[in-house]
Amino acid sequence: MKRIVYGFVIIALIASIAIMGISCKETSPEVITETVIKTVTETVIETVEVAKESKGSIKLYSYWPSGVWAESLGQIISDFTAETGIEIDLIQELGGIEYLTALQLVAQTEDRPDIFQTWNDAGKMAPLLLADLVVPLEDLLTEIGFAEKAPTAMKTMTFEDFGDSVQGIAIFYNDNFAFYNPKVFQEAGIETPINVVTIDELVGYLEKLKDVVKYPIMIGAKDLWPTINLLFANMEWSLSEEQINDLFRGNLAWDSPEVRAALEVAEKLKPYISTDLRSYGYGEAGLAMANGECGIYWMGDYLMNLLEDEAGGVPGEDFDMFTVKALNPDVPPVVSIFSAGAMSVLKTGNEDVSFEFIKYMATEKVQGFLASSLRATAAIETGITYTHPIAQKIQDNWGKIERWSPGAIIHGGVFTEYASVQTDFYLGDISLDEFLKEMDEIMADSVDLWAQTEVTE
Repeated sequence: MKRIVYGFVIIALIASIAIMGISCKETSPEVITETVIKTVTETVIETVEVAKESKGSIKLYSYWPSGVWAESLGQIISDFTAETGIEIDLIQELGGIEYLTALQLVAQTEDRPDIFQTWNDAGKMAPLLLADLVVPLEDLLTEIGFAEKAPTAMKTMTFEDFGDSVQGIAIFYNDNFAFYNPKVFQEAGIETPINVVTIDELVGYLEKLKDVVKYPIMIGAKDLWPTINLLFANMEWSLSEEQINDLFRGNLAWDSPEVRAALEVAEKLKPYISTDLRSYGYGEAGLAMANGECGIYWMGDYLMNLLEDEAGGVPGEDFDMFTVKALNPDVPPVVSIFSAGAMSVLKTGNEDVSFEFIKYMATEKVQGFLASSLRATAAIETGITYTHPIAQKIQDNWGKIERWSPGAIIHGGVFTEYASVQTDFYLGDISLDEFLKEMDEIMADSVDLWAQTEVTE
């Protein structure tokens, strides 16, 4: 089988170094030595000895080498090995190379990891999917009852364009909310807390906020991708899930009446977005909101990690969140699952052992731990009770919020242009007409790049 993937540049030297980094260490069958946390600089190494007969081993690749996720994953791995006797050889960030390049390297080498930490994005997973390396998990997750408990987690890893099968377990996903600073709102004369608002109410808030802060709406324009959160929020207020997916499959034009009408709402927000926000990245924008420099920041709920850990913010006092009602009164408020961290099992001949770790990740024990440690909301469907006040707020409104995961499949070759033109639009550099025209051209290029991807037997 010959598979050619366009849009990725692989440097031989990097590849050789990366492949060497995927070697599995030798262990005694009596004592398992496991690397729990390992930073890129190798300054932090903690080993745990488990006096239990080894029942196999798994090579697991994680792209995040440090921070709260690495700490959480290290604890999960330690507990899993202690309970099962299965060793985890944790590989973290292959020499600092870019994510898509790492995926491509893994797809090209036979000495690949058994489990790959991925994102819920078929565009990003393309090298593995096109090489037919990913093991579908719907049967396993259905068998252990996870599919029934967490249908959204199943849906977010299902890609219609790649066999309509579940390509991994969503270990956490992030809901896209409007975060706000209650103190700034109160200073502007807006009563808090806020839960669900209409678009007219939102514009009214912004009109008041402009008198007390420089940035009524904050975007991390320097990093480009944060603007996408705001665009999706705007589209969700008018368009259906099917319509948005059609946009990215080339079946609905951006310059169509439906999309144009949806983004006229965005035109109402643009007067409250400063043109000098190109100097703010994702984290800088979050800290600016925590410091009272702005009013509202559309972002995934992983922003809570930054607001609490780095800014020292108190949930409900220094930051809170709300969502916006759709224009159609019959449609409940929509919150998209903008991104999800996932574990995908690769075809290495070690699938039976890998399945044991997937089953462990699906347990309420682990889902609850991830919810508390990452402050992400993936486990709400599984019935776990939250202690975090923001998560409680989301859980309390579960029946009022419709969740869905956009199946946006953007080819990696056009992503920068795709994100850039959205930022240009919100910062006022281009008009709505220019934006819609450019988006149609970018989507056409994306569709063409996917069409050039040959998969021949």
